[in-house]
Amino acid sequence: MLFLTQSVEQKLMMYWKGHLDNHRLWVPNDFAVKCFKVVMFSVQAQYGYVVVQMLMSHLDEHSKSQPRMKASIVDVLAETVLIAAGGSIGPSVLEVFNTLLRHIRVSVDNKTTDKDRLSDEKKFQESCINTIGEFANNLPDYQKIEIMMFVMGKVNTSTDDKPSDSKDVMLQTMLLKTLLTVATKYKTVLMSNAFTLPFLEPLMRMSISSDPGIRLLVQEILHTLLDRHNNLPKLKTVKIMADISQLSLTVEKPPRQDVMFMKKNGSQFYWHLYENMQQLSNKLENFAALYITLALLGLEMGADEILVELFRLSLGMQEMACNSTSLPSKHRCCIHAVVAAYYNLMSQLTAIPALCQHITQVIEIREKEARHLLPDEAFTENKQWTSPEGPKPEWLFDQDIISEALHSSGLDTTKLGTPFMNKLSIQLGSDGVDGVTGSVSDINSISIDLESAASTPGMTRRRFSTEITVETLKKVLADSSQDREEEKAKQAEILHMFREGPFEEIVAKSEARATRFHSKVDEILKMLDEQAESVENQDIDRDITNIDEPIPIYEIKYPDLFVY
Repeated sequence: MLFLTQSVEQKLMMYWKGHLDNHRLWVPNDFAVKCFKVVMFSVQAQYGYVVVQMLMSHLDEHSKSQPRMKASIVDVLAETVLIAAGGSIGPSVLEVFNTLLRHIRVSVDNKTTDKDRLSDEKKFQESCINTIGEFANNLPDYQKIEIMMFVMGKVNTSTDDKPSDSKDVMLQTMLLKTLLTVATKYKTVLMSNAFTLPFLEPLMRMSISSDPGIRLLVQEILHTLLDRHNNLPKLKTVKIMADISQLSLTVEKPPRQDVMFMKKNGSQFYWHLYENMQQLSNKLENFAALYITLALLGLEMGADEILVELFRLSLGMQEMACNSTSLPSKHRCCIHAVVAAYYNLMSQLTAIPALCQHITQVIEIREKEARHLLPDEAFTENKQWTSPEGPKPEWLFDQDIISEALHSSGLDTTKLGTPFMNKLSIQLGSDGVDGVTGSVSDINSISIDLESAASTPGMTRRRFSTEITVETLKKVLADSSQDREEEKAKQAEILHMFREGPFEEIVAKSEARATRFHSKVDEILKMLDEQAESVENQDIDRDITNIDEPIPIYEIKYPDLFVY
């Protein structure tokens, strides 16, 4: 086998170096593609990986060549891997992707001001992405998931507030386009399989990137993976339809595994959608993509509890658009329009009469008095809402009416009244970090007694303020039952918060508590340092004063613990 492998390598090396390279037959690559197809169909299937590996090595050798030549080699590689994927290429699966991703990175890093060279580089990058997509199309679904995780691992998911370098943005864009290409080849069956935690978390972090193009790509990836019933093409336009049956949407009851997945990880989607809505760099296509994500979540995983959470999220978005002072008026109009289109869709899908009546009534009022809060006006480039006044109450969807309508159909709406908060909503202030107003002890009023043993010379043991008697012990025993009841009630309250409370609120409280704790610890340590420094200075002064007057050993007072 080794002899046959070496024989194939030697003949191929002679062929493309002695013929294709020397005679510059890679561009155009029609001849090269036909030749390699003949080679792939001529060798046995188990040796197909040899041709793939040699082409990748040849691409590495030409890493500094003209991008048109590299693109031609990649196109030949694409045709080759399509044939090899039908056989056994074994461990070279990720090797192909790793090589192509590396060349994409190198291409992005190339500095050039030549427009023709820049255009050729983009074509080369697109060739690499298309090759990855075509190769992934011939792999089983479990390998497609691994490839998506592999590509996601190459993306820098840092979302700090520092301005991103143009090269970093370009590289992230190329990698996410690659991920989108692979995702289009994957057919989602269960959401828990498509959105594994190592894949979901970095993808969600990228969804709040500072670049609107990257955020749009992430939403498109979510659309591709969420859409199991080919509803995506029917939702491309944000609009309000009197009868959504014209869209011919396919809606099925979500499997139990998906419901459990959303109960566990749904907060990731909700919080990041909420954060996306208030990005100042959003464009119209960003708002349209967020609407599609909301709609697909409702269509694909619209179980009762999930539906209530989505309505709660939409109400939170409406409140954000009403109260936010940092958002431009155009953005606030788009948010109101997205919420209106989403409620129009979901009310007709749920077919709850009271809900449909309320949604229709608000939309009709907007058509007469506030068309800028509907998609037709809000998603028009040249339209701008310049009125300084906020929306009138009759223009908004009423939480109480929605809650009552959902409750009448048997849904549990207890969570609907909980305000939707982002993780920055809980501020450190004079209130307690648990959300209950109360006094916070002043750290500077804490006195620290470092030495309290009576055996220390010159010091006396502190006395208890209350004398311990039989009556005192009886009182402690009597009060302990009441303390236990209070402790149980407190534990039950905490348990209820973690079971029923919104995930983002729990995270915000935990982060605030940790921040406050660390600030107190820093103050305590600072006080200890100052006190220790003061004691040390006093000792030094005393030593300097008494340096010439040694104390007789019989006058030294030793602690009781050291006296035998």
